[in-house]
Amino acid sequence: SATAPGYSYFLAGLSLLTGQERIVLRLVTLILSLGVLVMLWFAWDGATSPWTRFAALLPLAGSNFFIKSASYIVTDNPALLLTAGVLVLTLTGKSPAALPAAGLLAAGSVFLRQITGWLEVPLFLRAVRRPAQLWVVLPALAVLGLLIHAWGGLVPPAWQTQHRGEIAYAAGAYQLALLALMGPFFHAAAGGSWREAGRSPWVWAGATLGLVLALAGPTNASHEAGRWGGYLWNISAHFPAPGQRSLFFLALAPVGGAMLGQLARILWRDAGQLAALPWFAALLAFLAAGLSNRQVYHRYFEPTLLVFLLLWLVLLAPHRRELFRRPLLWLGSGQVLLTLLTAHLRTFGPA
Repeated sequence: SATAPGYSYFLAGLSLLTGQERIVLRLVTLILSLGVLVMLWFAWDGATSPWTRFAALLPLAGSNFFIKSASYIVTDNPALLLTAGVLVLTLTGKSPAALPAAGLLAAGSVFLRQITGWLEVPLFLRAVRRPAQLWVVLPALAVLGLLIHAWGGLVPPAWQTQHRGEIAYAAGAYQLALLALMGPFFHAAAGGSWREAGRSPWVWAGATLGLVLALAGPTNASHEAGRWGGYLWNISAHFPAPGQRSLFFLALAPVGGAMLGQLARILWRDAGQLAALPWFAALLAFLAAGLSNRQVYHRYFEPTLLVFLLLWLVLLAPHRRELFRRPLLWLGSGQVLLTLLTAHLRTFGPA
């Protein structure tokens, strides 16, 4: 694997106590995956009803990609646990210990998946308001520096030929296309309105970003080029792709960019700059980090994007009279259905 060795070290140490049976190590990954849901459950204000929390968690809990990553010994969900922890502490934490804890979790996340170095962005934006705590950005930087020194690059030597530093613009287009599909459900849950969006520079800037990413590089499905492994690649393969630019992503990426601008605009207007800026900057940093990986897999994006969308609602909830659960339940039910069709039936269905 081209990822950092942190989870391998963790399981190797744990196996001295539990043994090395595969099922035991899979159960460890499952427990850590459930930890993501528990952490996000408690990210909400205490006044938020359990049914609202359940509805907001269902799209992630029912995700095919979250469930599969919880079922195998892979780094995705353990890294997501640490990533979600950093985001919850930096975006919602009020305790003086929140930022130091987030800094340590960010270091752990980088040691599991070095691409999560983007977490330094929200950490810095929070810490810069408290100069005495600026040190919280150092642990993750130190871990990343040690990895680069050991490898002579951002990935282990065996993978450096494959990852040649090219920019994978398709990753940005894919992420925004996903946001175009999932974002409206969270937007509707907050009672969001598009009435003024047509005049908003946020929305137009986001749409322009989506169009640029969809045009800047190839977005046609290609197993050889790393553009495969996800619903949207399967769908886009049925669309024309003049000049290797899929019309599917040319249509969806600008919509997703507009959705991102709309979400940021609403959060900035209603919750204020101190809430909106770290959330928006962190999401842009996550999007930018994805451009560095030529393997544009759906599973790298969907769970983290769902964490961002849920935390958007968490930050907005104190400024809303109520949140509407039905759109979230519709999205969550769709996720469960897709999982049943693509994972459960494939595994346990008739031969």
